[in-house]
Amino acid sequence: MKCKWMAALAAALLMPAAAGAVSPAELADSTKYRPLYMTEAGTVYADLSSIHTGDPVEGQLPLIQADIYMESYQPSPDYDTVVSGKLVQYVFAYHTKLLAMHRTGEGSVPLQYYADNRLFGIFDADGKPANVSPQLGEAQSIAITGEAQDLYLNLYRTL
Repeated sequence: MKCKWMAALAAALLMPAAAGAVSPAELADSTKYRPLYMTEAGTVYADLSSIHTGDPVEGQLPLIQADIYMESYQPSPDYDTVVSGKLVQYVFAYHTKLLAMHRTGEGSVPLQYYADNRLFGIFDADGKPANVSPQLGEAQSIAITGEAQDLYLNLYRTL
Protein backbone atom coordinates (compact mmCIF):
# COMPACT_ATOMS: atom_id res chain seq x y z
CA MET A 1 0.00 0.00 0.00
CA LYS A 2 2.80 2.40 0.91
CA CYS A 3 4.47 1.71 -2.44
CA LYS A 4 1.28 2.63 -4.36
CA TRP A 5 0.93 5.84 -2.36
CA MET A 6 4.54 6.80 -3.12
CA ALA A 7 4.03 6.06 -6.83
CA ALA A 8 0.90 8.26 -6.91
CA LEU A 9 2.77 11.06 -5.13
CA ALA A 10 5.68 10.83 -7.57
CA ALA A 11 3.28 10.94 -10.54
CA ALA A 12 1.55 14.01 -9.11
CA LEU A 13 4.87 15.77 -8.64
CA LEU A 14 5.97 15.00 -12.19
CA MET A 15 2.70 16.11 -13.79
CA PRO A 16 3.31 19.89 -13.61
CA ALA A 17 6.65 19.49 -15.41
CA ALA A 18 4.83 18.14 -18.45
CA ALA A 19 2.13 20.82 -18.38
CA GLY A 20 2.58 23.10 -21.34
CA ALA A 21 4.82 20.62 -23.13
CA VAL A 22 4.90 21.33 -26.84
CA SER A 23 6.85 20.14 -29.84
CA PRO A 24 7.78 21.93 -33.07
CA ALA A 25 5.11 19.88 -34.88
CA GLU A 26 2.44 21.22 -32.49
CA LEU A 27 3.71 24.80 -32.88
CA ALA A 28 3.03 24.50 -36.62
CA ASP A 29 -0.73 24.36 -35.85
CA SER A 30 -1.78 27.92 -36.77
CA THR A 31 -5.19 27.49 -35.10
CA LYS A 32 -3.46 27.22 -31.70
CA TYR A 33 -0.11 29.01 -32.08
CA ARG A 34 0.93 32.16 -33.91
CA PRO A 35 4.52 33.00 -34.85
CA LEU A 36 5.43 36.38 -33.37
CA TYR A 37 9.09 36.89 -34.02
CA MET A 38 11.95 35.16 -35.80
CA THR A 39 15.71 35.39 -35.56
CA GLU A 40 18.48 33.18 -36.89
CA ALA A 41 18.55 31.58 -33.42
CA GLY A 42 14.88 30.58 -33.41
CA THR A 43 11.20 31.46 -33.72
CA VAL A 44 8.88 32.74 -30.98
CA TYR A 45 5.23 31.59 -30.95
CA ALA A 46 2.25 32.62 -28.82
CA ASP A 47 -0.35 30.18 -27.51
CA LEU A 48 -3.51 31.90 -28.78
CA SER A 49 -5.69 30.48 -25.99
CA SER A 50 -3.43 32.00 -23.32
CA ILE A 51 -3.54 35.66 -24.45
CA HIS A 52 -5.13 37.95 -21.86
CA THR A 53 -5.10 41.71 -21.45
CA GLY A 54 -5.50 44.06 -18.55
CA ASP A 55 -7.30 47.40 -18.54
CA PRO A 56 -5.06 50.20 -19.80
CA VAL A 57 -4.26 53.15 -17.57
CA GLU A 58 -3.44 56.64 -18.79
CA GLY A 59 -0.18 56.67 -20.71
CA GLN A 60 -0.11 52.90 -21.20
CA LEU A 61 -1.45 50.40 -23.63
CA PRO A 62 -2.98 47.31 -22.04
CA LEU A 63 -0.78 44.79 -20.26
CA ILE A 64 -0.65 41.64 -22.38
CA GLN A 65 -0.09 38.23 -20.83
CA ALA A 66 0.53 35.08 -22.86
CA ASP A 67 2.37 31.80 -22.88
CA ILE A 68 5.10 32.02 -25.48
CA TYR A 69 7.35 29.31 -26.85
CA MET A 70 10.73 29.84 -28.44
CA GLU A 71 12.12 27.23 -30.79
CA SER A 72 15.88 27.24 -30.45
CA TYR A 73 17.64 26.09 -33.60
CA GLN A 74 20.72 23.91 -33.82
CA PRO A 75 23.84 26.08 -33.90
CA SER A 76 25.34 26.36 -37.40
CA PRO A 77 22.94 23.90 -39.06
CA ASP A 78 24.11 22.13 -42.19
CA TYR A 79 22.07 20.96 -45.16
CA ASP A 80 21.30 17.53 -43.67
CA THR A 81 20.09 19.06 -40.38
CA VAL A 82 17.63 21.32 -42.16
CA VAL A 83 16.22 18.81 -44.66
CA SER A 84 15.96 16.00 -42.09
CA GLY A 85 13.65 18.12 -39.92
CA LYS A 86 16.11 18.28 -37.02
CA LEU A 87 16.62 22.05 -37.07
CA VAL A 88 14.94 22.62 -33.67
CA GLN A 89 17.09 21.71 -30.69
CA TYR A 90 14.87 22.90 -27.80
CA VAL A 91 11.57 24.64 -27.16
CA PHE A 92 11.61 27.11 -24.25
CA ALA A 93 8.24 27.88 -22.63
CA TYR A 94 7.53 31.13 -20.79
CA HIS A 95 4.64 32.83 -19.02
CA THR A 96 5.13 36.35 -20.39
CA LYS A 97 3.82 39.77 -19.46
CA LEU A 98 4.38 42.64 -21.88
CA LEU A 99 3.81 46.32 -21.21
CA ALA A 100 4.01 49.40 -23.47
CA MET A 101 4.28 52.68 -21.60
CA HIS A 102 4.21 56.33 -22.63
CA ARG A 103 5.50 58.86 -20.16
CA THR A 104 2.82 61.56 -20.04
CA GLY A 105 3.92 65.18 -20.07
CA GLU A 106 7.20 64.41 -21.86
CA GLY A 107 6.11 65.47 -25.34
CA SER A 108 6.27 62.99 -28.19
CA VAL A 109 8.50 60.40 -26.55
CA PRO A 110 8.27 56.92 -28.09
CA LEU A 111 6.64 54.14 -26.12
CA GLN A 112 8.88 52.09 -23.87
CA TYR A 113 8.37 48.32 -23.90
CA TYR A 114 8.96 45.91 -21.05
CA ALA A 115 8.83 42.12 -20.90
CA ASP A 116 8.74 39.77 -17.93
CA ASN A 117 9.38 36.15 -18.95
CA ARG A 118 8.95 33.34 -16.42
CA LEU A 119 10.42 30.05 -17.64
CA PHE A 120 8.08 27.13 -17.03
CA GLY A 121 9.58 24.44 -19.21
CA ILE A 122 12.29 23.37 -21.62
CA PHE A 123 11.40 20.65 -24.10
CA ASP A 124 13.29 18.69 -26.72
CA ALA A 125 12.24 18.43 -30.37
CA ASP A 126 9.82 15.60 -29.46
CA GLY A 127 8.00 17.70 -26.82
CA LYS A 128 9.51 15.79 -23.90
CA PRO A 129 11.12 17.63 -20.96
CA ALA A 130 14.74 18.32 -21.89
CA ASN A 131 17.55 17.48 -19.52
CA VAL A 132 19.27 20.87 -19.64
CA SER A 133 20.05 23.58 -17.13
CA PRO A 134 17.33 26.20 -16.51
CA GLN A 135 20.09 28.80 -16.96
CA LEU A 136 19.93 28.05 -20.69
CA GLY A 137 16.26 29.08 -20.65
CA GLU A 138 17.04 32.21 -18.65
CA ALA A 139 19.68 33.19 -21.23
CA GLN A 140 17.07 32.79 -23.98
CA SER A 141 14.68 34.90 -21.90
CA ILE A 142 17.13 37.80 -21.96
CA ALA A 143 17.25 37.60 -25.77
CA ILE A 144 13.43 37.59 -25.95
CA THR A 145 13.20 40.52 -23.53
CA GLY A 146 15.39 42.54 -25.90
CA GLU A 147 12.65 42.11 -28.52
CA ALA A 148 9.83 43.32 -26.24
CA GLN A 149 8.60 45.91 -28.76
CA ASP A 150 8.20 43.42 -31.59
CA LEU A 151 6.56 40.87 -29.31
CA TYR A 152 4.16 43.43 -27.83
CA LEU A 153 3.09 44.87 -31.18
CA ASN A 154 2.63 41.45 -32.78
CA LEU A 155 0.60 40.20 -29.80
CA TYR A 156 -1.44 43.42 -29.76
CA ARG A 157 -2.41 42.77 -33.38
CA THR A 158 -3.86 39.38 -32.40
CA LEU A 159 -6.35 40.97 -29.95
